[in-house]
Order: sequence, then structure tokens, then C-alpha cells
Amino acid sequence: MAKYAQNTQVRAEKSRTETANEEGFLSSITIETTVPDYKKYQVRFDPYPQPERPDGKIMLFLMDDDFNELLIDEFQYFEGMLSLLGNAVAVSWQSPWIELIPETDEEKPHAIGGFRAERIKSEEPYEVPDANIGNMIKRAHFHSKVMNPFLAFYREAERERQAFRFINTFFNSYFVLEGAYGNKKWRNWEVRDEFKRSPEFTKCAQKVIDEYILKQPDVERGITKMLSELTDRKGHPTGAKLDVDGLAHLLVATRGSLLHFSGDKNESKGTPINHNEFEEIGNVAIRLAGETLLDFSSQIDDYVEKLLKQQSPQ
Repeated sequence: MAKYAQNTQVRAEKSRTETANEEGFLSSITIETTVPDYKKYQVRFDPYPQPERPDGKIMLFLMDDDFNELLIDEFQYFEGMLSLLGNAVAVSWQSPWIELIPETDEEKPHAIGGFRAERIKSEEPYEVPDANIGNMIKRAHFHSKVMNPFLAFYREAERERQAFRFINTFFNSYFVLEGAYGNKKWRNWEVRDEFKRSPEFTKCAQKVIDEYILKQPDVERGITKMLSELTDRKGHPTGAKLDVDGLAHLLVATRGSLLHFSGDKNESKGTPINHNEFEEIGNVAIRLAGETLLDFSSQIDDYVEKLLKQQSPQ
């Protein structure tokens, strides 16, 4: 049984008051079904030695991910129809409550109770040195005129990343990159060439490859897979590699594919319900946008310093 917490504006029927909040609106929905293999749902303790605790253990909650995806796929139809017929707000797909209910004596020893499978966003604090605040104040007059639109897109990208909406993360990050390197071009091949022609893009992209992608195995696998799936206009594999040229190609191609939707299930297109498929490229794009803005800021500093020297009395 999987219970999905949600915030909706759907009025609950009197016979279903257990799902209603104080205002009478539907606040939660429970899906109860027979699982194909109950043994795939379990809680177990595995060895997890640490320097301070050599005999340490870790608790693992295991689920049948394929079956859960099937449940979610079917329930997303229900969610969509509620939106079409009424005013459903959202279902929190990132935090389902899972509970295995044993029905036979054989299943009872495997009962795991209930637990919430939830992605938790990072809340690690970041200390900003006083010197950085002072520099921001001094730079604001010159930097804000140029950087505010770019920073606005980056801020939105970070908010979307924290909410696990990776397609939105990618788009907001891509706007930063296209604004910085695209040179007002819009055709895929033209933008791609502008990216590769830019020494600043080359520097920032290589840094992201070396210091992020190659140090994160999951990210490297995801990006390498996307590169292997790139094709030219005739459908032939491009042979793109994990380098600056390949990353430029992947960024522009992803932008192009996400802008179009055909309903063909065999093609990987972005929709509001498959953000996780674009997690790796979304995280790469926002890191590249961040490196771009830091480099951008440094260039403005150099320009202002040069300008002030020219204006100062000799």
C-alpha cells in the first residue's frame, strides 16, 4: 500500500472523509494493490564498518522500483484527470509512504511496517565571509547592470534543483549559457559552434568535466549514456565523446529535444513527470552556469579596473 501525500483543491465525498482535511478537501490518497513479489520489499541490516565503529551496520530499505514506477505511471493519469476536471494542485512524487501489508502466514515474517521514501534536499549551511559581502556591495553598481538577468536565471535553476525539477533546472541554466556564449544565434548547429568557439566556454566546460563529472560515477555514467545516444539529422550516431565538444553538442541537443513533444514513448522527451531522467544533465548545466557566472564576474572586475585606471589623473 502506497500513500501519496498531496495538496489539492478537490472536495472529498462524505463517504471518504478519512482522506479529507479540515476544510473538506482531498488531502491524501492511498493506493492498495497486490505486489508481484513481496520479498523485494524488505528492511535489512548490512555491515557498515567505520573507523570509530568497526562493527557498524547500516539499515537498508529495499523496494521493487519497477513495480513502484508502474503504480506511479497509472496514478499520474488520475492526477492529470483531477487537474482536467477540477483544480488538483500537486502530488508529492518524491515522498511516498510505503507499507507492506502481509496477507498470508508466509508473508507475515517479511512485514516491514511503513516508511517514507523521500528525497531530501541539501540544507547544509554556507558561511559567507565578511570580505565577500563587502565585495558584493562595492561591485553592485557595475555588476548589477550586466549580471542581474543572468543571476535571475541561475537563482531559478537552483530553486528548481532543490525541488528536484531537473528539466526546469536545465532550461534556466541553459539560458545563462546561451546568453553568455550563444552570440544571439538560435539554430542548434550555430549555437553549438558558438559554444565551441568560445575560449571561456572551453575553460569552464573542461573544469566541470574534470572537477565534477569525472569525480561523480553516477553523473559520468548518465552523461556518457546521453552522449552515446546523440544522432545527426539522418539518425546516425555522432560518436560524441566526454569532452568539451561533446558537452557542447549534448547541451544544445538536449535543449532542442526538450522543446518538442510528440507523445512517442520510444523517445526520451521531457514532461512534468519524468524530471529524474534529466538529473545528470541538469546538474551539469547548473554547474557550468555557475562557473560561467564566476568567470563573467571576474571579467567585469578586470574591465572596471581598466576603466578606472584610464579615468584616473596621471
